[in-house]
Amino acid sequence: YEMQDWYAKGGFTFAHRSIRYVGEGKALVRAPGLVEASEVPFERIADYDRRCFPTWREGFLRLWLEQPGSLALAALEGGTVKGYGVIRRCASGGKIGPLFADDGDIAENLYTALAAHLPGEPVYLDVPQINAFAMGLARRHELREVFGTARMYLGPRPTLAESRVYGITTFELG
Repeated sequence: YEMQDWYAKGGFTFAHRSIRYVGEGKALVRAPGLVEASEVPFERIADYDRRCFPTWREGFLRLWLEQPGSLALAALEGGTVKGYGVIRRCASGGKIGPLFADDGDIAENLYTALAAHLPGEPVYLDVPQINAFAMGLARRHELREVFGTARMYLGPRPTLAESRVYGITTFELG
């Protein structure tokens, strides 16, 4: 966050703040309509991902969805992907990212199911402050802020479905 002025001198423009939150995983029953991402044709998840991320990243995404010790879930409605998310192990607990969903209810279901993968452990979620519904999800789950970053772009801002981004994939990739 403190490097924002340095990047601005190089032509980067501020888009929004992203905030890392932490809470605790709770063992809950998975909502209907959520399935393991591996049960969905990969192309459907990749197509959904492309709406929320500024470029195709199939090679990365295939590996991301299959990380050892992780859980990747997709929300389906009539066979159509309405969102997906991944929780992966980190130094302490797990990080959820991405968490992409058509609406707040789907994001809520994905978040609770992913967090339930690590009951009693710290669960981190990197929320773009620009999405008010994502910020509400963090409040409802009483997540506490750990730190924040500035999202900046060099050149034109990409066209993304920002309302579908409840948790970015990782601060290192967006």
